[in-house]
Amino acid sequence: MHRYRLRRLKKNREKFASAKRHNILTTKEACEYLRISKPTLLKYVRFGKIKAAKAGRGWRITLSELNRFIKAG
Repeated sequence: MHRYRLRRLKKNREKFASAKRHNILTTKEACEYLRISKPTLLKYVRFGKIKAAKAGRGWRITLSELNRFIKAG
């Protein structure tokens, strides 16, 4: 990931302070956190780059998994 994008992601983390308490995000919240589209997020989940759990019709992703994905670049 580019350095500029990483800086933007780090700033975006502050917006999700309440999500840190729950530590589990919906696909919409995860997309906002990573600043990517839903199809891109689901592609990463399908290819195993982001680990997620199917919950009904949607997916749930832990905040620690998203942070691991960001660090992996």
